[in-house]
Amino acid sequence: MWNLLGFTIMRVCVFVHQLSAQHGEPAIVRFTTPKRVPSAPQNLRIEGTTPNTVTLRWDIPEISGVVSSYVLYYREDKGGPQMTETVDPPTLFYTVNDLSEGSRYQFDVAARSNNGEGPRSIPVEVKTIDFNPPHPLDLNCTSLNKTAVLLTWQKPLVLPGDGIIRGFNINYTDERYRDFFLFKTPTAEFTEAVISSLEPATVYHFQAFSRTRKTFGGGGAVVMCQTKADAPSKPRNVQIELSRLEPPQLTIKWIPPYHTYGPLTNYTLHWGVKNGALRKEKIEPYSLRWDSDYLDDATVHELKLFAVNAEGFGEPAIVQFTTPKRETITPPNVTVDRIKGPINTTIMRVKWDPPNQPVEVYRILYRKFEWVYTGKWKMKELYDPNALSTEIVVEPIYSYIVVVRGIPKRQNLNFPMMGQMNHVETIVPPNVTVDLVKGTKNSTIMRVKWDPPNQPVEGYRILHRQFGRWKLKELYDPNALSTEIVVDDPKYSNIVVVRGTAKRQNPNFPMMGQMDQQMMGGGRMSQGNQQMSGSVMMSPLENGRMNPMMGGGMNPMANIMNQTIN
Repeated sequence: MWNLLGFTIMRVCVFVHQLSAQHGEPAIVRFTTPKRVPSAPQNLRIEGTTPNTVTLRWDIPEISGVVSSYVLYYREDKGGPQMTETVDPPTLFYTVNDLSEGSRYQFDVAARSNNGEGPRSIPVEVKTIDFNPPHPLDLNCTSLNKTAVLLTWQKPLVLPGDGIIRGFNINYTDERYRDFFLFKTPTAEFTEAVISSLEPATVYHFQAFSRTRKTFGGGGAVVMCQTKADAPSKPRNVQIELSRLEPPQLTIKWIPPYHTYGPLTNYTLHWGVKNGALRKEKIEPYSLRWDSDYLDDATVHELKLFAVNAEGFGEPAIVQFTTPKRETITPPNVTVDRIKGPINTTIMRVKWDPPNQPVEVYRILYRKFEWVYTGKWKMKELYDPNALSTEIVVEPIYSYIVVVRGIPKRQNLNFPMMGQMNHVETIVPPNVTVDLVKGTKNSTIMRVKWDPPNQPVEGYRILHRQFGRWKLKELYDPNALSTEIVVDDPKYSNIVVVRGTAKRQNPNFPMMGQMDQQMMGGGRMSQGNQQMSGSVMMSPLENGRMNPMMGGGMNPMANIMNQTIN
């Protein structure tokens, strides 16, 4: 007997035949066949391939019995994980799907029966077809806000059997190509993406790609998109210096913001006495310097500098400065008349009585009267200590405010008044060095250092220039040993002088820059509320004579002059 089923109980009847006698009773024998599984399938071969499928065919095993199913084993070349496919019902061909394009695979097959799984066939190797996916279509970009954009696109047309697109890649960078970024969709079902964490008012370039499991195709057309603008960042390296001592006048300088987010329309400065009314001034966007009006002495002034673009005001750079105390004299009985001058001019004649102290010079400050203060003080200086009048050409249609001040005559010739730099006791610190270093935004910084002097100082003054006038930077820290100054033009050399201000021996006479003593003279000018002592406000009358209204204290027009500067 042959070709019996494995592991099966068989019943066999045996008959004995004798020629001379009749048949006898049969002898019955029972036995079990051995347990056998199918042998390996024969002639495993490749029927066809696509980028993501392989079709295989094979022949039945030599010893098969009743095959219940076939099992396909396969793995990607270079040590990929083992994968299986069960062929049930047990046909002699099968197509394996969802493979990677352009990849090499190894396949073998085994047969299964009720007795178990047999050995595997001889393996075969095959490489799937390469697939270069087409790029997405109709890429569009819409700015959502200052830091995000929305991208949309259409899926490319892919015919059955061409390959499988697994997702989309978005490459992007800004217009300066500083950094490159990649965004990936999780699957190919996505046809839009929000790209965030971008910079405001910046043009970005976007390009979309289709990707497979192994690679990605060529990119589509580059799309440019600009994020919405933001207000600029604050001006940088703001420096403030006392450009005139009597009357005090400040100069501030700066460099543009790091982020302008489009062209600047102007710089706007809010300034005035700290915690007082503010004055607002616009500065042209190409100007990086501002000179103040004449200021009150011994007063803390606060200045807020804004950069402005089409979106509005950015964050301000805030600086403060305390003007030095000085001694002035207000002469009594100041009067102002308006008279006709030559060639149809109008002259303002200012008179005063002798003060009760000797003076060295008179300063006459005047400006147009404005309810909203926008102009600046003008000044005329008289170096005649005996002068009791002066004349100033004015415009006939305006009212004017006039302030007359006398500068006291020095009592101690070895100690000059403020504004006179000779005979001031100074100390030259040793080992002064100057180095040029690179600052932010391509600026050049002059770093000045020195060693401690052999005498105590109250502060330092650093004078420097490239050409033209000297510039001054004051340090009120007696322990300072260095400072940094932004250089206007790095192509030119700089001259630097460092001087220490000697510590006072007489505490009743303040050094320049100290504000701890009471003001010895009158005459204040407040930028916020237009208040001045010893001032005269003049209105033009039809008969050509000025109408003087004397200020008995800080307010020349009672409460009329108090106003907030817009």
